[in-house]
Amino acid sequence: KQGFVDKPHYHKFTKEYTIILQGKAEICGREVKEGTIIEIDPNEIANFKALTDLITIVIKSPSMPSDKFFVDEK
Repeated sequence: KQGFVDKPHYHKFTKEYTIILQGKAEICGREVKEGTIIEIDPNEIANFKALTDLITIVIKSPSMPSDKFFVDEK
């Protein structure tokens, strides 16, 4: 949804791929749009802001639901 913000965070073990299917977002300080694929490596700090309503696919490999750490939780 437009205006959604995910705080700066990182994953210790997983690599994350975000695919923008529709809309625009700002990921890691970069404006991205439909068709963009972003790859975020383990321990790379990432953030996300929805600039419009959008549809994304997020893939994390390996899948580890508890592997998300906010920067202020270090």
